[in-house]
Amino acid sequence: MIRTEPITFDFETNRLIFYPEKIANPIIIAALNGVLPIQFKMACSSTKNSCELKSDFDEAIQKRLVSAGFKPFQIHLPSGIEKKDDFGFEIESIKIVFEIEKANWEKIFYDLFKAHIYLRSGADFFVLMLPLSWGHSGGTKPLFEIAKTRLQQSLEFGYGDIGLMEKIFLVGFNQLHNGQEFSKEVRNTLRQKSELYFKSGGAN
Repeated sequence: MIRTEPITFDFETNRLIFYPEKIANPIIIAALNGVLPIQFKMACSSTKNSCELKSDFDEAIQKRLVSAGFKPFQIHLPSGIEKKDDFGFEIESIKIVFEIEKANWEKIFYDLFKAHIYLRSGADFFVLMLPLSWGHSGGTKPLFEIAKTRLQQSLEFGYGDIGLMEKIFLVGFNQLHNGQEFSKEVRNTLRQKSELYFKSGGAN
């Protein structure tokens, strides 16, 4: 029997890191730390793309923010602009747009560009959330540290409006599976379990 149901793996986020720490908004810090820990899942739907794993962290944190009493909102972008944020929340009358970059470190400069659109369209702050580490076939990438470097480079070389750049915060989050940070080794283990699951027709 060929399995068609995805296989899922339990993950938890119990630690956040904020940057730039000296100017990070304390209301944002308190709100996000207040919804920890966050339980979420990574799922594999097939053996395609080397048993690609997809995380539902963004959906999980949205539910936690709603349960904490924060109000979702949607940015109204100018006509002709179709950039879409992941989600927005109003926290103590502060409108914050969130973008979750779960795996693609090559898009960070683009995310900073998108931040300018949202900040000029009514958002008070832009929060870019990234894993502290992301395991893939070539190794383990420190996405949060890469984003810090990209933000520093943007400021150093004048990429972006300095006033708006000061309203951009990076938030790194850990991803624990059975107490282990998501790494190449953990990814490979989950990939092997996924491959066996689909080939054998066995249960998770």
